Amino acid sequence: MKLDQILAIAVAFSALLVAPAQAQDAAAPVYKGPLSKPASNLAAKGIDLHADVYNFFNSNPSFGLDLGHTGNSAYWVTGADMDLEKMLGWKGTKVHFKETFFNLVENNDYIAGQFGDSAIGYQTTYIQRDSQLSQLTLEQSLFNGKVNIEAGRTHPFFYFTPMTCETFNTCYQDTLYYDAGYISPLFSVWGGRVKVNLTDDSYFQVGMFSNDSGWHFHSGWDWGREIPDGVLNLAEYGFNTAYGPGGAYTGKYALTGYYNSGDHLNNNVTTGGRSRGRFPDDPARTESGTGGIVFNSTQIVWREDGGSATYTSPRTLSFYTGAGYSFDTTVPVEADLYAGFNLHAPLKSRPNDKLGFKLRYEKMNDSFNDFLSEANATAGGSGAPFDDKVIFELNAHIDLFNGMILEPVAQYIVNPNSYYNPYTADRPQDGMYLGGTLKVPLGKYAGISPQ
Repeated sequence: MKLDQILAIAVAFSALLVAPAQAQDAAAPVYKGPLSKPASNLAAKGIDLHADVYNFFNSNPSFGLDLGHTGNSAYWVTGADMDLEKMLGWKGTKVHFKETFFNLVENNDYIAGQFGDSAIGYQTTYIQRDSQLSQLTLEQSLFNGKVNIEAGRTHPFFYFTPMTCETFNTCYQDTLYYDAGYISPLFSVWGGRVKVNLTDDSYFQVGMFSNDSGWHFHSGWDWGREIPDGVLNLAEYGFNTAYGPGGAYTGKYALTGYYNSGDHLNNNVTTGGRSRGRFPDDPARTESGTGGIVFNSTQIVWREDGGSATYTSPRTLSFYTGAGYSFDTTVPVEADLYAGFNLHAPLKSRPNDKLGFKLRYEKMNDSFNDFLSEANATAGGSGAPFDDKVIFELNAHIDLFNGMILEPVAQYIVNPNSYYNPYTADRPQDGMYLGGTLKVPLGKYAGISPQ
C-alpha cells in the first residue's frame, strides 16, 4: 500500500471520529465516558468498539500433586464489529475483529502440572506472547436473516456448544478440548460456519475449522505457515422452549456432533506396540480421525412469581446439563457429564446476582487410565489404578458495580488424575480448588461501548 493511500485512509477515519452523529431514536444505545463522543459517532456510522478484561485466579490449597500453589492471568479482549451495510451499503455484511492482550501472568506455565488433573478448576491458556489475534471474520446474512455465513480467522467456541453453566472459570467440555481438538478460544484458526434458522426457535448449523498443533507458538497473523494436518467438522441442531404465560419458562437445547480428520497420539501404544507408560522414550503410535457428540441444555424450572406475564419477581431457578461422549477409545476422555442449578436473584435487592451448584462426573478411557498408572509405576510410584472422578462445585455470579462482575468458584474433587504430569511418583490428592474470574467492562468505562 502506498503512502498516499495510507494517508487517505487515516484522513477518512479521522473524519468519522469528529463527524456529528446522526439523530437517533429513543432506544439508541447511550455512551458515557471520556471517549463517548467519538465512539458514538463511529457507532452511528457502523463501527462498534469493545474492550473487556477477564482476570482468572486459581489455587489448589488441598488437592493435586503439589499443594498450595496459585496462578493468575489477565486477558484484555479488544476489537470492533463493522456493519458494512451502514458503511458501504453491502446488505447484511459485517466484519468482526478481536485481538487479545495478556498480562498479570503468574505461575501460568507450571500450575497445570502442580494441579495435575484434567478437569479441575480453570484450564490455563499456554501463553507464549503478549497478544494474539482472536478473530477476523466476514459475516454475511441472507434471506432476511434466515441464513448466516461467517468465515475467516475464528474459533468454533464462538458458534457451537453454547455455554450453559454461566461461569467463565469452570464451564468447559473436556471431550471438545482433549478429544475433538479444540484449542484455547483466544487463539484463532482458519474456519467458518453456515447457520440456517429453521424457525424462530430452532436452527441447524455446520462448520469446518483447521487443525493447528502449534497454535500456542503463533500470533494468528502469520498466515503463510504450512497446511494444517486435518479439519475439525461440526454439525449442531438447537432449539429454544418457551411455555407458560408469556413464555415465562424458557430453555435452550443443543446437540452437536464432531469429527476431526487429523492425527492424534494413541493413549498407551508406541510405534513398536509397547506401553507408552512403561517406555516413555518410545514415540507414540499415531491414529487418524476421531469423533463424538455433545449435548448442552438449560431450562428455567421455577419462578417465584409463578410465571407472571408482568414479571413481578426476578427470582428464578434454572437447571442445566452438559454431556460429552467420544466414540474413540484412543483419545483421553470417554465421557464428561455435568448438571447443576442456578438460583437467580437470591436477594431481591440484587437481581443480577446468581448462586450455583454443579456436580460433574468424568470417565477417562481405560487405555488412558492404564497409561497414567504405568507412567506412575515407571516413575517409582505405586502404579495403582485411576478411578472415575467426581467434582462438587459451588459458584456465584456477583454484580459488583456498573457491569463489573466477580465469579468465585469452590470445588472438591474425588479421584483426580495426573494428566498434566503423568511421569511422577506422587499420587494426586483429593481436595479443594478455589478460583475466580473478575470481568471488567473496560470499554463501557472508557465510553467506547454503550452503557
